[in-house]
Amino acid sequence: MEKTLKILLGFSCNNNCIFCLDEKDKNIKSRATAEIINEIEDGKKEGAADIIFTGGEPTIRQDIFELVSYAKKQGFKKIQIQTNGRMLYYSDFCEKLISSGVNVFDIHIQGHTADLNNNMTRVKDSLIQTEAGIRNLKRLGQDVTATIVLNRYNFSFLEDMLSFADMHGIKKVCISPAGCSGENDPVRSNFLSEVEKKRSEISKRFKDTDISWPLNHKPQKTGGEKNFKVVFVWFSYAPRPGMTASAPRTSTIYIAKVLEMYGFECVCVDVDMLKDISVSFFTGKNVKSSMNKLIGIVDGLNPDLVAVGSWSPSMPFAAEFIKLFKQRSEETMVALGGFNATILPEETLSIIPEVDCLVRGAGEVTMKELASSIRDGKDWRKVCNISYLMDGKVISTQDKRHCFELDSLPYLDFENVYNLKSRKFNHISLLTSRGCKYACTFCSVRIIHNRYIEHTPQYTVAQIKHLSDLYDFSSIVFRDDSLLNNPSRAEKLAKSIENNKMDHLYYSYQARVNQMDYDVMARLRKAGFSSVYVGLESPKPKILEFYNKKVDYINHRQNAFRMVDKFNRLDIFLNAAFVFGAPVETEDDLKDNHEFIREILERSNSICVDANILTPYPGTSLWQDHKKGTYDVFKAYEFYNGVFRKYSDMLSMAPQNFLLRHKIYNDDRFLEILTEAKRKIDDDIRKYEYKNVFSTAAD
Repeated sequence: MEKTLKILLGFSCNNNCIFCLDEKDKNIKSRATAEIINEIEDGKKEGAADIIFTGGEPTIRQDIFELVSYAKKQGFKKIQIQTNGRMLYYSDFCEKLISSGVNVFDIHIQGHTADLNNNMTRVKDSLIQTEAGIRNLKRLGQDVTATIVLNRYNFSFLEDMLSFADMHGIKKVCISPAGCSGENDPVRSNFLSEVEKKRSEISKRFKDTDISWPLNHKPQKTGGEKNFKVVFVWFSYAPRPGMTASAPRTSTIYIAKVLEMYGFECVCVDVDMLKDISVSFFTGKNVKSSMNKLIGIVDGLNPDLVAVGSWSPSMPFAAEFIKLFKQRSEETMVALGGFNATILPEETLSIIPEVDCLVRGAGEVTMKELASSIRDGKDWRKVCNISYLMDGKVISTQDKRHCFELDSLPYLDFENVYNLKSRKFNHISLLTSRGCKYACTFCSVRIIHNRYIEHTPQYTVAQIKHLSDLYDFSSIVFRDDSLLNNPSRAEKLAKSIENNKMDHLYYSYQARVNQMDYDVMARLRKAGFSSVYVGLESPKPKILEFYNKKVDYINHRQNAFRMVDKFNRLDIFLNAAFVFGAPVETEDDLKDNHEFIREILERSNSICVDANILTPYPGTSLWQDHKKGTYDVFKAYEFYNGVFRKYSDMLSMAPQNFLLRHKIYNDDRFLEILTEAKRKIDDDIRKYEYKNVFSTAAD
């Protein structure tokens, strides 16, 4: 095999690729012409027959023609240039490079669409220039190869990029993973693992293309003969019988995917996916036998660590599970995460002393550190953001804010979900951001995510593509507290969805009435964003102020009507949420809210109404006010299906069973007023039920 001389001309580049490790070196002075000529001479003397010019970007050097000509003069047979192809947009430049001696052009491709490629290079119109350059070379009869620089943002589109190369007659492609901080970088390991899974299938599809793959990727070893297994159990509010099939809940799956990056074996048990058990929990029938069945499933998976997640309404189920599971499998460590674990570690541990530790806050980093410590035989009690009992005392380790880029997280999928019987769902839920810029008194979003952070649009589109390669679904529900907290990012996301051919799906998102800019909504609607969930809550300024909604309190009613008119013009389905039951809300206020709901129902072309009783969930401002003695609470079973009644006297364990005590009415009268208001509102919702175009299409 003949020797090849590879010459790095410098680090200067006319792109600004997001994955480039040479970015810090771009200001280093370019190598001198004489120095490079000496290297060419030395390489020839040492027997090199071929030469490759690389960078940086070789084509932006003023002496590139001189260097190529000198290589040709020295007798190199194959003279190759590795380039992003942008300068080849100019025909005369191509012709001059060819006449100077270049006879192989290796074009680096970051994306198959302008949007994806431009996001990778951070240069507008970069793909237009590269694509024109390829056409110029082909017209001139040149040997063109391609290098696909694979990274976390584009690996989901690998087949599309190979199709792009094939469309341009490129039959030799090298797939090159983007540089990283080290070979054991878990982010790099994650996307290479995904590529390896598709390798055989892709090779068959592109059998006429000579594909050079990266070195066979081997998943990281965890040490020992047996993988350390973490079984996640998620308890949500059990679904009503007969609900259409939805994808698994993502809360614990996000954490499990992170652990998998570090070599852990993970299984996610979503109780809602176990229909007989979840229906039993909802109806209250055969609960004991269903709980024992669930415990048998988890224990049968032979976990080294069980991680239980729940939100406040499902805490009684989570608590009962932990108590009974520890009776059956005392040696298996159990951790509990979620709102109660974060907000009320002392109280939670007093109620569930059987649990080994609580994980406070967002769990990705903490669970990785906890599982690693247990697996490696280290003292897990030194991990930050956990609480546990020791000699009857609650020990809470240091609160530590883990700062990481959301885009460093692996893409979500459901391959680790227990008993996933179908790959077809009516919708899949995603998060493109965490936290919220607002602080409504009844909301607990900021408890877990105490700062607002976002995924980039290119990450989100690649995530959607990854899911669409695996599952059959027609809609995505974005669960961000408000997708329009950053309107510019939302518009970029819509553009990326369109440009990357993902606009065949239906998209639903949440936003606020004061964020309803018509042009932004129209841009999103064009990309398939056809349903919006908006919390209208109440027409009364004093009630809105009580909820700390931060809207135009005086003009809220009219602004809501204007919003509905915009939705009608854009053919957007409205999910409108209302809240009633505030301790300062009078009977007349409730009647006004009922009339407000009726007006919204009558005015909207396509709508679903969600009427909610105010609940003081742990960690919310309402909860804090209650703890301070500002508001008292009382039990209100009439509105809720309390299965584990033994927890009903504890607000923190069953908040849906409680209401804030009214400032004027006694408890019985307040319940009577709320019950009548709810009945009338429910009657109107049924009366004005409109065809849900979005849901029909999604189903």
